[in-house]
Amino acid sequence: MNELMERKELNLESISLAMATEWLETNKLGSYASSTVSLCHTRKYHGLFVKASNKATQRTVLLSKFDENLTIDESSFCLSHHFYQPAVHIPMEEQYQAKFDNELYPSSELKNKTFELNRNILMLDKKDTVLINYDFKKIKSTKASLSLKPLTAFRDFHHVLNENENVQFEFTEVENGVLITSSNSNEKLYIQANCDLAINKVSQWYKNFWLTEEQKRGYPSIEDLFSCVEFVIDLNENKNFIISVSSEEQKTQDLNKSWQKEINNRKHTLTTIDKLSSIKNEAKSLLNRLEKARKDFIIEIAKDEYSILAGYHWFNSWGRDTFISAPGLLLNSNDENKFLKILKPYLALSKNGVLPNMTGASKDDSAYNCIDSSLWMFWALSKFKDKLTKAEIDKIWLDLKEIYLAYFFEKAPGVKMLDSGLLETGSPTDTMSWMDAMVDGKAASPRYGMLVEINALWYNANSLMHQLAKDCFDVDIEELTKRTLKKLKLNFVQTFWLEAEGYFADYVSKDGINKQLRPNQLFALAIDCIEVDDEKACRAILNITEDLITPFGLRTLSHKDSAFQARYEGDGKNRDTAYHNGTVWPWLIGAYSDAILRYSKDVNKAKNNLKDLLLNFEIHLDEAGLNSISEVFDATEPFEARGCIAQAWSVSELRRALLNITK
Repeated sequence: MNELMERKELNLESISLAMATEWLETNKLGSYASSTVSLCHTRKYHGLFVKASNKATQRTVLLSKFDENLTIDESSFCLSHHFYQPAVHIPMEEQYQAKFDNELYPSSELKNKTFELNRNILMLDKKDTVLINYDFKKIKSTKASLSLKPLTAFRDFHHVLNENENVQFEFTEVENGVLITSSNSNEKLYIQANCDLAINKVSQWYKNFWLTEEQKRGYPSIEDLFSCVEFVIDLNENKNFIISVSSEEQKTQDLNKSWQKEINNRKHTLTTIDKLSSIKNEAKSLLNRLEKARKDFIIEIAKDEYSILAGYHWFNSWGRDTFISAPGLLLNSNDENKFLKILKPYLALSKNGVLPNMTGASKDDSAYNCIDSSLWMFWALSKFKDKLTKAEIDKIWLDLKEIYLAYFFEKAPGVKMLDSGLLETGSPTDTMSWMDAMVDGKAASPRYGMLVEINALWYNANSLMHQLAKDCFDVDIEELTKRTLKKLKLNFVQTFWLEAEGYFADYVSKDGINKQLRPNQLFALAIDCIEVDDEKACRAILNITEDLITPFGLRTLSHKDSAFQARYEGDGKNRDTAYHNGTVWPWLIGAYSDAILRYSKDVNKAKNNLKDLLLNFEIHLDEAGLNSISEVFDATEPFEARGCIAQAWSVSELRRALLNITK
């Protein structure tokens, strides 16, 4: 529970905290509802109903929020928190919010001497429907009403709306509510209630909402929203009611039943870890809190086809992120069987052996601007291999073989296999690996030639394909992988190890050896088939621990390096410069944990040390994006959370690491 202090006068420090803390509701189809704790939007991505379409590759802000006004006798109370340019908070006189709870769903308690209200929000599972429950616990009057004006946008969630006479909003009445449409969208917005209400036509632009997070990020930050209708509800007759916001018309008499069914399902989810695991230590609490976060990223894109959203709010499905995230999101859960349902749609999108980086609804609108998504697929598959039957492997074998051979015979664009068995890729201006930020058309963290993690993943791919080839009786692939593994065993450590420095090179190219201390070398230590002698491994892990480890993950570059950037902030150029030059990434904690457990002489002691590190994230679950893990953090104290408020591979690799220390 996130408690907010009691107060009567406007407390700007408390308001700032409430506006910096965000919540997220999802429906496992890619749609969501999200805002800050005070329901004051700070991002263009915030909204009470943001609908996904086209296999969740497009999302539209339909309903931004309600303008809520309570009338008791002759007094009016604005229950909404709006923030307008220039720095005007509404309401100004009093702040009614006493506390906020996000355990089962976002729940705000608003109160003063004359009323007490619980406002609860949840999104129905696998339905494009948001339910908002207004529960007035106390009203000291016999004459009270609530006015709700829907502030609509009907815009792409990457943009803002400004007053435009060419954009028309209209409504038609339906059962206990209205259908709202807009001339700039084909989407439909139904707003209905399970109580009597008056419906009044209005035509009003609300001007100059100030989206402060967008301003910080260097994007347009002023938005106008339109209201075409007002609902008025008599609170003396209806003290507890539900407002439905949906893309489909609802039977309003069923809204209470739908609400209770969703609540019951969520309560059942809270016990999932207890049923699936015999975890006895403090990790159980954190794992339970990650359970809803885990499910937020797994979305159904078609009948019996699934994908993983890389992050909320602005990421879609990314190939690299999907396969890094899949083991931690799916294993040791009741979603394990979804891996093949995620894998098969990606295999269908393969082009010249490369799986898409940014995934569209088809090959034509997908981006193939990376070289490691296919290699991460093999990494994920190796984690699920023992969960799959021989028949299931047989069905995907030809696809796997095609991808592998595309790398082996250099049909994958940008890849060359050297006589050493190692892969060479890219140029000084390319961004083919996960460190892919660009500044002024050039790589912000140039990495080219033989990249350490690309080759560690290639090593893993050969090892996996060698095992599968035996099972599938494919003699040709078995022989190819056998020869390649022999070369890799001979050349991998020899190529990348830096004896004087005591760690692995980040990449080796025709221009020389890059000796920057980065976390990419962790995959050489974490992947089981790569043999590194204990002395070298321990030296590398010590250097990584001393220079890169932080309470929330690993720095992407040593703080001693001249290119180090401590803070991820400012406009796109500044953020991209820092993105992989110091900025902390939580997802790297997974490989770090693997390496620690693999090379520690005292495994129990190592697990206890890792537990202390991983449990730091418990604090973070009450900050930034509630009950989820942010994309990145600043590289120095106070390690402020940045980027997306909920990132798939942050959640997945933390979860996977936690499960590993409980074995």
